[in-house]
Amino acid sequence: MSNTLDFSVNGQLASKVGGTGTTIKYFPRLVGISGTTIGSAGLGGVSGSSVVGPLYGNSPSTPSSTSAVGALFIPAANVYNGQQMNIVISGNVGSDTGDPSGTVNVQVQAVTGALLAPTYTTIASTSALALTFASAEPWLFDITMIGDTSSGILVGNYTSMLGNTLHTTSGTVAAAALDNVIAKLDFANGNPALQQGAVFGLVVGVTFGTSDASNKATLSQFTVEG
Repeated sequence: MSNTLDFSVNGQLASKVGGTGTTIKYFPRLVGISGTTIGSAGLGGVSGSSVVGPLYGNSPSTPSSTSAVGALFIPAANVYNGQQMNIVISGNVGSDTGDPSGTVNVQVQAVTGALLAPTYTTIASTSALALTFASAEPWLFDITMIGDTSSGILVGNYTSMLGNTLHTTSGTVAAAALDNVIAKLDFANGNPALQQGAVFGLVVGVTFGTSDASNKATLSQFTVEG
């Protein structure tokens, strides 16, 4: 049985980050969240948590250090329990004309903890690389992972590319194991502190090596297939 999750972005309607600052910038979910609260006996999750269902026409939902609203959440109820998941993520980074010597690090992170007190753990990264082309450069991730309730852990491997350079956090140009193993996951019952009791979430962020107004990056694909 095939299950697909999608961040609802594409080449025409891409999620974008950029500007000044050298801390990680998370790509917003363009379709937004309703903001409606639910009780423990409603759609799932703890009392006061936000409904996970995205609604078009609402303001974009951007993950931050204090809120995981806007992440792509992996549902519970054994939907992905013991199932191999393939995560395909791609986009580009701008020409960085104001700071051509700067670096870019694109990261994929797992979200655990609570919706409004999230823990972000990097599972895949391009590592900090300098841009090599004069114009925008594409980047991509191809991640394969699996988790199950019996072990409670999430493991896998990935390849990543920035421009025409294959590179992972460890510096290898071949497939590498996930940067970190995620533990204490329950694919059957999920985590009641996350949106609708999801098992965990996924976010994508970019860290620019230097602060410059011309920094920019886009996310045009973010899907999970299992």
